[in-house]
Amino acid sequence: MCGNSSQRSQGGALAVLSLSHDISGSPIRSRVPVMAGCLTFRDQDEGNSISASYVTFTVDLTTCMPPPEETCMIGIHETGDLRTSAIMSPFKFKLNLTKLSAVDEDSGTFKMSAKLDHLLMASVGGDGIIGRRVSLWTPQSIAPFAEGIIGFN
Repeated sequence: MCGNSSQRSQGGALAVLSLSHDISGSPIRSRVPVMAGCLTFRDQDEGNSISASYVTFTVDLTTCMPPPEETCMIGIHETGDLRTSAIMSPFKFKLNLTKLSAVDEDSGTFKMSAKLDHLLMASVGGDGIIGRRVSLWTPQSIAPFAEGIIGFN
């Protein structure tokens, strides 16, 4: 972690996602990335575990609209290379995310969560997810609407 922070680690993994395409599939061209939300991978006990059994996508509704569909696909790629098209970047893991949580009016956030079919490792290399590119798609889209790199939380 760089600098001082009062926020303590929650364990697992985190990806801060930027918008890559709008709902129609058109690329977003901006010098400053537009934050789409955060993707967190954690264990059920939410301790400092290196395995993840749950994934949650959180959107700050003041900066971004939630996806319109009931489900999203998460693609964790083999590498962390963001220079190539997500469509051309091979996947290591594919996951489905459903709207299990609704809008939280108090915090101004929207969440989608899922229990994973198998544990993901919050580690580097091998089957670990740290350092890998992650993309989010809606079922009807041909391109991801958000992308980022997974890091330690």
